[in-house]
Amino acid sequence: MPEEWHPTNEELEVIDSAWMKVKLSCEKIKEQTTATEKYNSNMLNEIADHYQEN
Repeated sequence: MPEEWHPTNEELEVIDSAWMKVKLSCEKIKEQTTATEKYNSNMLNEIADHYQEN
């Protein structure tokens, strides 16, 4: 079984920063298109799946 990951404070700051950028991008997409929360959710899942494969 893989060891459980416990992020450092620095890693948490990077995660928070990345999340804020993603959140703002999702809000911008919703404002400029007819995208819904479900669309953004599906898009984020696709991104996550892509990076888990690498």
